[in-house]
Amino acid sequence: MGDFHGNRVKEQVYLPDWHKDARLIYSQNVANLIAALPCQSTCQSMSTLPGSFKAFSDVDFHLMGTNLLKLAEHLRVLEDKCGRRIVLAVEPEPGCSFETIDEWIHFFENHLLLGRPKLEESVRRHIGTCFDVCHQSIQYEDPQQAIGQLIGAGIEIAKVQLSSALEIDRPWENDPALRQLSDFAEDRYLHQVVAQTDSGETQYFGDLPDYLDVATTRRDRSARIHFHVPIFCKTIDHLNTTQADLKTVLSEVLSTQVCSHLEIETYSWGVMPERRDRTPDEQDMQDDIVAEYQWVVDHVASD
Repeated sequence: MGDFHGNRVKEQVYLPDWHKDARLIYSQNVANLIAALPCQSTCQSMSTLPGSFKAFSDVDFHLMGTNLLKLAEHLRVLEDKCGRRIVLAVEPEPGCSFETIDEWIHFFENHLLLGRPKLEESVRRHIGTCFDVCHQSIQYEDPQQAIGQLIGAGIEIAKVQLSSALEIDRPWENDPALRQLSDFAEDRYLHQVVAQTDSGETQYFGDLPDYLDVATTRRDRSARIHFHVPIFCKTIDHLNTTQADLKTVLSEVLSTQVCSHLEIETYSWGVMPERRDRTPDEQDMQDDIVAEYQWVVDHVASD
């Protein structure tokens, strides 16, 4: 709701959250604009943050659920008026109220549906999931299994955001990769980290500098970083990406046709290390965006 490309965004990107009337009213206004736009499709989606940010305060799931239900009713009335179905696509994200698909399903079933049988049809029709591949990869979730969980729970996947995260292998003994990773620490966006040990246990870090401070003191098998990198990159010099998960999700979506709205969601061009300290080159950015589309088209064609 603010300047997403401001000098410092960080945790402010989650404000106002779904505790606040301002988020509800803003979302209603966005839906009204969508409903007024000319479009051949009879269904659109709009993504939103997953409730709130855990570090802010104690989460009031009941209040957030109430506001989401109010929006679902607003979307139902809009559809009755104009015949356009709009789905709010809630986007699980590291560090937020619903980080994992399990947490999102639990909230959906216990704070939107439980005890409200008369509202179930409207909720399922107008509240769904934005499956951001980068976010679920950071959580070390099996993407195919996560999609299956949503299908099994009857929660619509309204939008899939095609995205890829950074990954570093064995950082405590991988000096070149660790030095390179430090270049990705920057002041505009929040770059949450989830580290995984050889035993499969995971630990969350609120921002990349927090992890860099302790990376050499831990024995992590790998760590994944919330930094949206170009989806055509399998590696970036000494670092890996989670592109393999993206390929899995694309294949799953194509084979099951579980979602028709795919959105390439790389927004971090301006804070990539090689571009941060120089005048933006619009042609370079255009070429990269075209390359991302071409990567998706080629993958779809070969699947």
